[in-house]
Amino acid sequence: MKAYFLMVGLAAAAMLTGSGMSGVRPQDGPTLRIPDGQSLLLSARAEGVQIYTAKPKAGSATTFEWVLKAPRAILFDQDHKKIGTHSGGPTWELNNGSKVVGVQPPKQRVDAANPKDVAWLLLEAKSHEGTGPLSKVTFIMRVDTAGGVPHSVPPTKEGQETQVKYRATYVFLCASPNGAPSMVLRSPDKGALASAAKAGWTVIELRQGKLYQSSHATAGR
Repeated sequence: MKAYFLMVGLAAAAMLTGSGMSGVRPQDGPTLRIPDGQSLLLSARAEGVQIYTAKPKAGSATTFEWVLKAPRAILFDQDHKKIGTHSGGPTWELNNGSKVVGVQPPKQRVDAANPKDVAWLLLEAKSHEGTGPLSKVTFIMRVDTAGGVPHSVPPTKEGQETQVKYRATYVFLCASPNGAPSMVLRSPDKGALASAAKAGWTVIELRQGKLYQSSHATAGR
């Protein structure tokens, strides 16, 4: 599995404009840009299904296609302990009762490298409940996805339903007290990491659904 990184620091603007960080180039794989002024709040690994229902294709009463109905997944922390659920809305709810609902359509959508994996998303928070961590969420990212794309065989009648197993990491962002500049999620090479370290970035590495944070970028992990 590839390693992906959230890189946060004062050099973000320079990186986005292509100046000030020699050796940093666009990398293969999905990339999401996060609005300015956001910080990492928490992350959770989701395991569950994407539920699809059959709807008539536009302009046809006899041909059908799979349309997303809702996700249904369990949220786990980095020790694989159940911490909450993910459901339609889209809604994320923690065991402590805090809840966030995202805005559809997403602000950003990037196809995953594997066409069998659901897309990476950036969604803005629409509403909150409770007083726990999710009450502070401003944006939600879906990254590091596996599975979830409906079968290539089309449905034969309206109302048919199918469930496709998927996994993903959800990253929850909140407003940064320092007004941090934009972050970039990408898969950098060693040269990019060295440049990030020199520029003073914080690197949060996503490996197999777990986040590893360090105050200095390190290559070859």
